[in-house]
Amino acid sequence: MSLNTGIPKNNIYLAKKMSERKDHLKYIAMKNYRIRCNKEIFSDDELYILKIYGHWFNALTSGKLIPFTKEQERFIEVHENKLKPENEFEKAWWKYQRRIEIEESDPNISKRKYEWHDESESWFSRKDRGRMMPYGGFRKR
Repeated sequence: MSLNTGIPKNNIYLAKKMSERKDHLKYIAMKNYRIRCNKEIFSDDELYILKIYGHWFNALTSGKLIPFTKEQERFIEVHENKLKPENEFEKAWWKYQRRIEIEESDPNISKRKYEWHDESESWFSRKDRGRMMPYGGFRKR
């Protein structure tokens, strides 16, 4: 028994785990995480992951939450660049954090626009391009 609470020590451990779980669930329930960098580099799936789980990822990697699974410990190690990201959650958060670092080091980077122009493709007219199919052929009229 614990001297302070009168609860057996193994039950204190379980109670602590349950409160940690409740804390995690509180952050998981928070949605619409605000993306603080240029969104153009992210796929729709990555943006969805960040908006849905961003509050939880942030709390986990900032130390507000204590990891209680091996996957959560691994997620933190990926965030700290100790391991390479493997799943879509790790990849999305890692990419997001690196992008924030890049934009903080060069505030003008998000204002840059990059375009690709290949002179060898300039012989197509807009009308020709509009009629071309994805595999390179022309649509029938």
